[in-house]
Formats: sequence, structure tokens, C-alpha cells
Amino acid sequence: MAWFQKPRSRIFVVLRLDAGISGEPGVTVKEAVFDEETAAAEVQRLNLLNADRGAHYFYQATRLFPPGYSAGSSPPDAGPPPPRPAI
Repeated sequence: MAWFQKPRSRIFVVLRLDAGISGEPGVTVKEAVFDEETAAAEVQRLNLLNADRGAHYFYQATRLFPPGYSAGSSPPDAGPPPPRPAI
């Protein structure tokens, strides 16, 4: 695997959007799961359960990097990134 193809897992985070404690909009990460079907089912369950509480749940796909990696990092011995192809 080339260094620019960082090891990562695709995950889905379940988020809650509500008025928050101070009345300001709030976003809370409720949980992260590895498959979209589980995230969609949890969002549906929570939206039905909390329909009258002013909270809205949704999910978003994202990436989970192992310790020591991030989207903007590269290993110290990686060298320069490869040139981008012309469009």
C-alpha cells in the first residue's frame, strides 16, 4: 500500500441535532458503527422514540484512521507525495 493510501476503515456516525442546553443549536455524536444498515436503523429508532423532544437524528459516513494516522498526516519516511495527474 502506498503511503498516500492511508489505512482506514469506513464508519458511520449517528448524530443528534437539537436546541442544546443553552438554546443554541447543538450537535452530539451518539455513536459510531461499521455498517450503514445499523446506522440507518438506529437513526430511525431514535427519531421515532424522540419525536416529541425536539431532537433530530441522522447519520454520516466518515473514516476511522488507526492511531498515529489522520487524513492530513503521512509517515515520516514517506517522501514527497506523488504528482497529481493532469485533468
